[in-house]
Amino acid sequence: MYQFIIEILVVPEKRQSSSMCTIQKTECKEFSKLITVVQKPAILFIDKEDEEVDTCGFKVIPLIVGGEEASRREFPHMVHVGYDSPKGIKWSCGGSLISKRYVLTAAHCLYSTDYGNATHARMGITDVNDTNHRLDVAIIERIRYPSYDHVSYYHDIALMKLAEDVHFDQYIRPICLNFDKNAINQMAIATGWGKTGTQKSKSDKLLKVTLQLNDTATCNDFFSSVSRLKLKNGIDENTQVCAGFPGKDTCGGDSGGPLQIYSKLRCMYEIIGITSFGKRACGFEGVYTRVSHYVDWIERIVWK
Repeated sequence: MYQFIIEILVVPEKRQSSSMCTIQKTECKEFSKLITVVQKPAILFIDKEDEEVDTCGFKVIPLIVGGEEASRREFPHMVHVGYDSPKGIKWSCGGSLISKRYVLTAAHCLYSTDYGNATHARMGITDVNDTNHRLDVAIIERIRYPSYDHVSYYHDIALMKLAEDVHFDQYIRPICLNFDKNAINQMAIATGWGKTGTQKSKSDKLLKVTLQLNDTATCNDFFSSVSRLKLKNGIDENTQVCAGFPGKDTCGGDSGGPLQIYSKLRCMYEIIGITSFGKRACGFEGVYTRVSHYVDWIERIVWK
């Protein structure tokens, strides 16, 4: 049984040289190789050489807007975040595995007003009731970004440290970080186990939806009615990115999950945003924390 360590680490905010980014880029190349497995020939064909088999869980296709169930192994970096409750673990937020020990999520997912600190990370599944290849690991450290304020919606980003190293395979594999703010496509994919509409219950199946990335001016207009105590400076295009489509959006329970694009590396995604907030009525537009702004901070902690 794991002993949960409640610790908030505040790391001074300062810029590092761009050479630091090569650490995660190099690791991502190694993650990409994990999709290839060596298959031994049948015993009747002893003269046949070993064969390399591609086990990638998705194919790069033109992005078509529409919400649907994710297929098995399509998003192997997805993490379900859980909280201890009197009735067992309450799975409520999402996250993205970025290394053997760390999960990237939203700062507001570190703590639940109903259940306390986030304590569990579940990986390897798309269906919450599926036990095949499922891995549960304790969260022993929660690290929020230094400038995050729970009253404000700015800098909603955090890291969760796992109790043990995760073994990578076809079902569990990290996502790459996006480094370039200007290298973002017009469309991106959001994933999560959140609500699919106005009903209270969350989805048992991992859902994906393709969203259009919208400009800051349009986003500011949409969120103009939000309390100035929260979004006092409007949408910050350096640290936030807006995405949505009429009738398509992330919703309650999707917080902390990734907004992702296809990577140039084979069978890999890049995380460009972290699901942060939206309006009470889902299905219009959401705001995501822009990951590229925080790469130096992430790497100082994860890859030291």
